[in-house]
Amino acid sequence: MDVSLDRMRLLLRQDRAKFARAKPEEVQRRSGAVYDADTGLFALQMFGRKAAVTWPEGEALLPDGAPVSGDELSALLLGYLLRGHCAARTGAFLPYAQLWDQTLTAAFRTQSAQRLAHGFAQMPETFARACVSLGGMPLPMADRAFELPFLEELRVRLLLWEGGENYRPAAEILFSDNFPAAFDAEDMPLVCGVLLHALEQA
Repeated sequence: MDVSLDRMRLLLRQDRAKFARAKPEEVQRRSGAVYDADTGLFALQMFGRKAAVTWPEGEALLPDGAPVSGDELSALLLGYLLRGHCAARTGAFLPYAQLWDQTLTAAFRTQSAQRLAHGFAQMPETFARACVSLGGMPLPMADRAFELPFLEELRVRLLLWEGGENYRPAAEILFSDNFPAAFDAEDMPLVCGVLLHALEQA
């Protein structure tokens, strides 16, 4: 399930070439991202903050106009613009196995939920501050839980159990039910990589 750095950069170059040939009006209609023809920018909401992607270059930008640091986020935003569909949420939040391929669930949990548990179960206050800084709202679930705005209309719920004498720390990531319209199963390691990196850097 790991997305190697070389492979991700290759896919990013390929996606930028495809993006340069794409029609901005079609990208806007499908993804919901707003295109400004005067500036050549697609505007998006990421963790409740403004981000942008230049057309036709396919360069991701932060609100101050600086390029996004790291290829993961650039690959995620560009992949969404090229292939994602903006779909309404019903309000349901589901685990990976119920939205995508169950055969990949064990590997996915190793990379995402376990990383979340190992990184934050012993630091619940740090987890809470990180979630709030990314626009998260607390939920009355688990020991600590937050709902975060991820990208455009996509939302995630992060559930954390701190552990104790009789059970280990644990975590769960739930996705709003419109995620499959935006990302395929193969995209989810990248999605969670971006999510967890943002939490760790918050």
